[in-house]
Amino acid sequence: MQKNICSEVTLENPYFKLKIGTINKKRPTTFYVEGGTFITPTEDETPFKDRIDEVYRAMSQGIMRITCETKNLEKNFIANIDVADERMKVGKKTYFSFQYYLRQSKNDLTFSEITDNWDKYTKTVLDKIEYSLKENGFALSKTKN
Repeated sequence: MQKNICSEVTLENPYFKLKIGTINKKRPTTFYVEGGTFITPTEDETPFKDRIDEVYRAMSQGIMRITCETKNLEKNFIANIDVADERMKVGKKTYFSFQYYLRQSKNDLTFSEITDNWDKYTKTVLDKIEYSLKENGFALSKTKN
């Protein structure tokens, strides 16, 4: 029987449902952050796709800042945003999710060190995403209701 070596931790945030995880709990060379929230467009002036592109750029800037400030992370990363922008309507909630993957350069962090200091790997990015969504005319909500 194969032993499960991956691990994932759920985190608390006022606007986002968050998880940090890794494929290999004992030697986490790479870890990921996944998050999601419901966004509601409050204006219909700029195409939604263009506004989501702005949010992606802001998220990428936040990730680059983390990799520059944290010496044990590589500067290259994988990031993704998923939202059904073609079905968005003003006043209607749509689920917005994001993922990013960070790779350790020295492999000296354990998974518990990553999760104990999760704010170090998420706060800058979450602040950038939250600010950019609000600046681009979206209201945020952790629940659909």
